[in-house]
Amino acid sequence: MEEKLSSGIEYGFLGMAVISSFTCLVRTDFNFAFSLLCYYLWHNANVKQDDKENIGKKLILLNVALAILDLIWLITMGSVWSSTPEKNQDLWDELSGIHSFALFLSWINWLIRAAIIGGLVYMFKEVVSNPKSLISGEAGYDMGSINPN
Repeated sequence: MEEKLSSGIEYGFLGMAVISSFTCLVRTDFNFAFSLLCYYLWHNANVKQDDKENIGKKLILLNVALAILDLIWLITMGSVWSSTPEKNQDLWDELSGIHSFALFLSWINWLIRAAIIGGLVYMFKEVVSNPKSLISGEAGYDMGSINPN
């Protein structure tokens, strides 16, 4: 199961790169570069199994942050591109098809990212269950071992 999930995550990153190569024609899409970076990190994590948990934590945090930024962009530009401008109405109407296409592909990318985050959380559920270890890299601190004298 974990091997299939790992393969799905890898193909998900590649799929995001392909979709982003189309959306970057309409918008400045950072997903192209980040999906290739994530693919590279995940591929290397599968080769170097001893560092997989550390890379997995970083991929979870990175993809959650990117999903939030993408959602902000989707909501903002969705409302801008669906509005009717006072000037240049004819030009705006001509661009509505490409705007809709970019929004559609961006939503697909967002859903793929959400599925990847779900897969990463499932694979590293013991790391996610302890939020301190996600950020600091440590499970906790033993304050009893500190000797004040």
